Amino acid sequence: MIHRGPFAWNGVLIFWLALSTYTIFLVVMGLFVRYSALRPVAVDTDDEAEPSR
Repeated sequence: MIHRGPFAWNGVLIFWLALSTYTIFLVVMGLFVRYSALRPVAVDTDDEAEPSR
């Protein structure tokens, strides 16, 4: 039985908590990057728009 390290009974919780938090972060960031990359760019075609100063 392992008594020290991340796989010991007292290290399992923090090891898996950190690993699952990082995994969730990577998945969410990947989805947001994919959404932003595939999102069409809005183009302003209004000829009567006031020019920026």
